[in-house]
Amino acid sequence: MTVISLFLLLSVTLAIPINEKDVHNLQKQRRTETLLYEECVPTQISSFAMLGAQFDRYLTKDLYIGGSAYGAVSGGRGGYALGGFQVGYIHDITASLYIDAKVLLGGSGGGGVPVKGGLLVQPMLTIGYRLSADMDLRLGCGKYVSLDNDFQASIVNFGVSFSSWHIFLPF
Repeated sequence: MTVISLFLLLSVTLAIPINEKDVHNLQKQRRTETLLYEECVPTQISSFAMLGAQFDRYLTKDLYIGGSAYGAVSGGRGGYALGGFQVGYIHDITASLYIDAKVLLGGSGGGGVPVKGGLLVQPMLTIGYRLSADMDLRLGCGKYVSLDNDFQASIVNFGVSFSSWHIFLPF
């Protein structure tokens, strides 16, 4: 507890006050957190399901980068996990309906899934519906493609996204 108190004391005493130029340069940035249920249908082994989370930071209104993490929850693949980084783009169809195209690059392994080295790419196309300014429903389809061998799996997922806005001062 004393370490935290020391950091708080230092941050208050060494803080540089924000000036007029800083106030003018403040920016608002959208971030989303998505909870996902994903069904995987590999070509070589039985299907399995995963639960995951995706965290995105928007660079523009439509372009985002982020990270994802998944773990197997059914299908006899306990111990299988996947994690990676993604880049995506959202295109509005209407005020409430949009299409999200993303590509994830990451690693996976465990649970008897034959991914060898584990490096994979996952292109994904999702249709989303905005329930409110802060909450979306998503339905997507895509494919896992191993870059280390011939493992492939078709995927379908369903998710709920929560958005928030953050104020920051760019460097």
